Amino acid sequence: MRLFAIFLSALVASGCCLPIPTSRVPPLSPFPAARIGIIGDFGNRSGVERWSARDMALNGVAHVATVGDNVYPFPRDTSTYDTHVGEFFGRWLSSRDFLPAIGNHDWDGPRESQPFESFFGVPRYYDVTLGNVHFFFLDSDDREPDGISWSSRQAEWFRERVAASPDDCFRFVFFHHPAVSTKVDQSDFCIGCEPVPDMDWPWRDYGIDGVFSGHAHWAERFEHRGVMHWTVGNTTNDLDDVGFPVDERNRFFASKSGYVLMEVSPGRVDVGFRFVREPIVRDVVSMTKTCPVK
Repeated sequence: MRLFAIFLSALVASGCCLPIPTSRVPPLSPFPAARIGIIGDFGNRSGVERWSARDMALNGVAHVATVGDNVYPFPRDTSTYDTHVGEFFGRWLSSRDFLPAIGNHDWDGPRESQPFESFFGVPRYYDVTLGNVHFFFLDSDDREPDGISWSSRQAEWFRERVAASPDDCFRFVFFHHPAVSTKVDQSDFCIGCEPVPDMDWPWRDYGIDGVFSGHAHWAERFEHRGVMHWTVGNTTNDLDDVGFPVDERNRFFASKSGYVLMEVSPGRVDVGFRFVREPIVRDVVSMTKTCPVK
C-alpha cells in the first residue's frame, strides 16, 4: 500500500494524471459573431478529448462540428456514445449544437450506422445553415448505401442542396476520409488511413470554401484544386507520424493534439489550429466576402 501511495504521488507530481490546462484565446477577427470547434478521431475518452471540451467551453464555442470517428473502437449501441461523447460534450448535445459527421469507426459496430443516427438524431449525411454559412456533413465510407462517388445519390443530394441555397455566403464540407493528401509517396500511407479519391468532388464549382476531414491522426492544411482542405484527425493522444515529405500543395503540417477553431463574423470566416498547451491559435486563415443580403 505504501509503495502504491508513493507511486501515485509521483504520477500526480509529474502532471501525467492532471487535467490538461485550458486558456483563453483572443478573438481571431475584430467583430466575431460565433465560434465553432471542429474535432476529429476523438471518441476514445482521452485527456485530449476532455481538454478540447473544457477549452471550447472556456472560449465560448457555440457549436461543435466533427469529421467522424466519434467513438473507438466502435459503438455497440447508443450507450457507447453516452460514455465516449455525451460525458464530454453534453452541453452542446443537449442544445442540439453538436454536428457530427460519420466515420468508419461509427460504422464498425454490429448495428452499423444505426447507433450513430439514433444517438445524434441526424442521418448519415445532412446539412445545417448557421446564419449565412452553410455546412454539409457527408458520409465518405464505402458502406454508405447511397454511394460516395460524384455520380452517387449522395452527391446528387449535395448538388440539390447547393442549388436550393443561392444566398449562402460561405460553404464548408465535413467528411471523415480525406479525399487527397499531400504526402509524396501515396503507396506508403499510414496503415488504414489512405485517401479516398471517390470523395474528390469538384468543390470549387459548387462554391465550397473549405473541406474538413480526419482519419489520419495529424493536423494538416493544404490547397487542392483551388479549395483549402484541413485534416483534423488530431483530437486524440494517439497521433500518427508526419516525418515524411509532402508536396507543394501543403501549407501546414503538425503531429500535435488539439482541434480547429472557426470564428464566423459578418462577411468573414477565420480558421486556425488550437493545440494543447499552446497559448495561441496557429496557422490562422482568414476568408472575406461580400455576402448576399437576406
